[in-house]
Amino acid sequence: MPKILSQQRFCEKNSQWKGEDVGYSALHNWIRRHKPKPELCERCNKTKPYDLSNVSGNYQRDIKDYKWLCRTCHINYDYSTGNRKPKQGTHRIVDNGLFECLTCKKLKPRADFHKSKLEKYKIRKHCKDCRNSKSREEYYNNNSNLPERSAIK
Repeated sequence: MPKILSQQRFCEKNSQWKGEDVGYSALHNWIRRHKPKPELCERCNKTKPYDLSNVSGNYQRDIKDYKWLCRTCHINYDYSTGNRKPKQGTHRIVDNGLFECLTCKKLKPRADFHKSKLEKYKIRKHCKDCRNSKSREEYYNNNSNLPERSAIK
């Protein structure tokens, strides 16, 4: 008997059915249930797919408008279509190994930047001079009982 009730309230017959006005995650869940998952990525045919990617950019209940992609292909596809933008505030590397500081906009060698394990080029985005001056300002702004800067040199 429960099987018959579930069939009576399936898709359009359900009182909660939203049709094309469905949200992003609910639509992806619907596509995930209805589009069979292939053994390999539909783009590179090398690795196992994990993500559903929308092809046209119009999020509708059209199974043909989605592809099963591996994570790498999905990210690359999103960058190529403009759905995903590169992180703001990344280093701009210039010829001869010079890097641009995001604060002072000067081109400086790698040695003028602090190390960072998290950043792309393993250096921080702001040069040592800019970071030191910012740290000094924050220190004096947060400690009001310290003498004035001009008194300390």
